[in-house]
Amino acid sequence: MSLKFSKVEKDDKITLSVEGRIISSNAMLLENELNEALKFTHIELDMAGVPFITSTVIRTLLLILQEAEDMKKIFRVINPQHPVIRIIGLANLEDLMSPYDYEQARAIGEKNG
Repeated sequence: MSLKFSKVEKDDKITLSVEGRIISSNAMLLENELNEALKFTHIELDMAGVPFITSTVIRTLLLILQEAEDMKKIFRVINPQHPVIRIIGLANLEDLMSPYDYEQARAIGEKNG
């Protein structure tokens, strides 16, 4: 399955939006896009269009987070769907998300059982 990417660049900030299911076979595409985004100081990964990720994506997010921190940059995941938040939460990577996105998704999850 293919992923679709779009970018919005402003000053030293980039918002990289991705659409599609991110699985082992296409996670490298995401990693490549995020590596390119590291030239910016503030990187946002908009995952509103991502209904599902595998554990391979957690590895990618961890690698990018570590690189960003080493380079004194900010990397955040924004607008994740509930299934994505659940997987990120299982990996104890809630810090990747804004507090609002995380709390909002937790509330939805608790309400839906």
